[in-house]
This record gives sequence, structure tokens and C-alpha cells, in this order.
Amino acid sequence: MENTPSNGRTPRPLSWTELGLGPRSVLGFLLTLALVAGWLYYWFWGHDARSRPAPATRMADVKTLNSFREDVCGPPTPNGRPIAFSMLYSEEKRAWIEDAVDDFARLCPNIQVKLTAMGGLQSAEALLSGEQRPLVWAPTDELIVDYLMARWKARARPEILLEPSERTSLVRSPLVVLVWYDQLRMFQALLSAQSSPEGPWMSSLCALVPRDADPSKTPLEEQLPGRWVDWYDQNAARMPRPAAGERPLPSREELVSWDRVKIQHTSPTHSTSGFEVLYLLAYDYSLPPRQRRAAPADAGPQETVVLGNEQLREAFAQGFSAKKEQLRRWLQRCQAGMPDFPRSTELATQRLLDEGAREFDGVVTFEHLALPLLQRIDRYPGVKPDVRINYPEPTFVNAHAAYLLWPEARGPEIEAQRDAARRWLAYLRGQEQQQKAILHGFRPAIDLSLLDYDVDGNLFLSLRRHGVQPVLEVTEPPRLEGQPLADMVDIWKAAVGRN
Repeated sequence: MENTPSNGRTPRPLSWTELGLGPRSVLGFLLTLALVAGWLYYWFWGHDARSRPAPATRMADVKTLNSFREDVCGPPTPNGRPIAFSMLYSEEKRAWIEDAVDDFARLCPNIQVKLTAMGGLQSAEALLSGEQRPLVWAPTDELIVDYLMARWKARARPEILLEPSERTSLVRSPLVVLVWYDQLRMFQALLSAQSSPEGPWMSSLCALVPRDADPSKTPLEEQLPGRWVDWYDQNAARMPRPAAGERPLPSREELVSWDRVKIQHTSPTHSTSGFEVLYLLAYDYSLPPRQRRAAPADAGPQETVVLGNEQLREAFAQGFSAKKEQLRRWLQRCQAGMPDFPRSTELATQRLLDEGAREFDGVVTFEHLALPLLQRIDRYPGVKPDVRINYPEPTFVNAHAAYLLWPEARGPEIEAQRDAARRWLAYLRGQEQQQKAILHGFRPAIDLSLLDYDVDGNLFLSLRRHGVQPVLEVTEPPRLEGQPLADMVDIWKAAVGRN
């Protein structure tokens, strides 16, 4: 039986107000209802859509592209997707690599190179920790490779990281010192006049710090290189006179204003250039120049010859092993009071010009980073800062070699990636990209003369007035491998109290 009012009328629906719901309550109810509906849609439909793989995005048919070259790029992939692999490389060659990868992508759309740039030792530590696992690794120099392999062995990692046979040199760039011209002239005069038996790296970067220094007797803020005027006073009587027509050396009063000898370098625990400086300081300390020569059995009393490279390497290894603690104390006395060690060689190089001669006498950098700064100086028609590039003896010539990693990995996919990576590296070594590397300040890894490449933008030719050497003539130090490299970094950390 129907329940109807006694008056017989059909009941009307109750209003929101009569139900006790105001306008705001109604709006809140509707919003809640919409949120619940949205959540249900996401859970049953949206969530399921996100869990499914995205539909394949096919490339254009590469055979129809006019620029596609199968001899360079390999055949198009059957599914139309590019073969992708990752490359970890040293950040100081970023400009050249990024330009090259754009060119390569247009030429070879069937290959995709994923790039990550890092500092030298930073990239080695990233590989060691597993933070990075690229197929291709292109550090600045083999010194970083040897350092990583020493750390890898010490941690007993089961995987084989690389095979030496899978090595491809990409470009070359020496370690240099970019220095103000007056300071360079004074460096050269003092080094030629001093009676100290120490090598040029010790004498210039740690001026007047004796090798038997006791850092405990020097306050931390004074654990720095010595002052220009003190260096001058010790050698003034033996200083060479300027040649006829050459401007005189800076006066003693000017040297007082220069204060300490300030050659900046980067952190050895982050940057390849800083690690190489540490290595060269250790070489000077462990095997002074006078010990790098020997008298042959049939020689007269004044006759000596330079030791061969293997003899130098062995003598350096022995000297370093015997003098680790002395080296730590000497480094502490020279560098523990330094305010900072930049992590980027590029930024450290830029600071020389930005902050001027009052802050820095020079900076240890790579030639390819020094050249653009010198070009920037030449662009200003007014007053030009007089900066020169100096090629120390000895120094490193970095090969920027690339390595294929994880040689034990197997399978069709990894083999396709390795083939694509080899094609990419071969492309970088092709004449077109090697010539572009010259325009970025690198020396080519292939037989390509800098003198014959006479084009606008070849800074090796246009900046010779700044001391640039198109034909490089330098001596490299003997190269140690394995644990000594790791020991050098640990010694420096202990000496300066920083990572």
C-alpha cells in the first residue's frame, strides 16, 4: 500500500535548504564527487595506461633521407627505432662533443648517443660506485684510467671494466700554464737564476717552500707558497739582465705589491688538470731534476746523460714509495692554507681574466681552454691584458681516448650498441670532425697538420703572439700505474684536509 499524505497530494522533493545544506555545502559535495570520480578513473583506466609501454614511435625511413650514409651509420634498424647507447666524457670537451653529436644525429638517425659530461676523477668515482654505467667512457687522459683501475682492483670488483684494445684516441690537448706576461718573465728569470735543485713545478707552484718543511711550525693561514719579493731577494745577484731593446723586469717595489706567488690549479680529486698537477709535483719531489741524469760507465767527470723513460719510471716509483710521508708534509706546508681549489678547469681558467693579476699570477689549464680566452683578449681593440701561454717541462699531452666498457656483456642488443658506438667514435676521428676539433682548440688525433689548415678560426695560427706553439715540442713525465696513483690522491687529501 502506498504511503501518501492524508491530503492526497503527491509529495514535492525537499530543497537543499530544507535538507540543511547551504550553497557552500552543495559546492563542496559536488567537488568531492568529482574528485572521487577522477580517482576511480585513474585507478581503473589511467593507472593501467601508465603501466603499459608507450606505443613505438617510428623514425622516418632513413633510406629516403638524402644525408643518410650506410657506410658511416650502418644499416637502418628493422623496427625503425634508433640504437641508443650512453657516453660519459670529460666536461672540458663538451662544446666539441655536443656540436659533433648534433651533426651525427642528422647524418645517422638510426643511432642515438646519450651524453653525460663530468670532471675527470669525478667520472672515475661515478663508475666505481655504479652511479654511472655507460657503454663509452672518454676521460681526458689515461692517467684517470690507471687511477680507476687501481681503485677497481682494490675493491675486488668482479666485472672486467675495459679492455685496452678497445681504445680510441679522439683529440690531443697539453696541460699548460696561462700566465700574465710580466709574471712569466719574472718566473723565467728567477728559475734560471736560483741555485735550488728543485724542478720547475715545485719551484713555481710552491715557491720557497723547502722540501723538509715542518708544517706544524707554521699557522694554517701561512701554509702557502712564498712571496715574490723574498724569492727575488734570494736571487737578485744572479738575475739575468734584459737583452737590448727588451723592457726591464718588474721592479722590487712592484714585486712587493704582487704579494705571494699565486698559480691556481683545480682540485686533484675532481678535475684531471688538478690530478696532473699533483702528479707533476710528486714527480719533482720524488725525483729531482739532478737525479734524472746519470753518468755512463765510460764518461768523464762532467758527462751525464738523461735516463731512458723506463729508467725514469722505475726511479720515480722508488722515490715516491720512499718519500710518501715527506711529500705529505711538504704538500701541507704549501697548500693547506689555500682558500679553495676549483672543481672545473674551465671556470678556473675564466677566473684568471675576470679577477685579474692581483688575484692570480697564472692558472694551470688545458691548451684548448686557454685558446678561447686568448681569442677573447684579441677581440678588444683597446687596452689588452698581456697574457701568455706557457708549455712547462715536463707536462702531459692528454690523448682524450675513448673506451668501450663491459667487454663481458653479451647479446644481440649489446653487440648492436657496440657497433653503433664504434661508428660514432670513427665519425669523431674523421677529417671533418677533426678539423672542427681544431676550431675548438684541440690538436687532431689523426695525421692533420695545424700549419696547413689555414682557415679563419684556427687559433693555433692566429694566436702565436701569445706563445701558442702550432708544432708542439714538450717532454712528458714517466707514467706510473696502479696503486701509486691512488696513493697520491690519498696523500693530498690528508695534506690539505679536503676531499
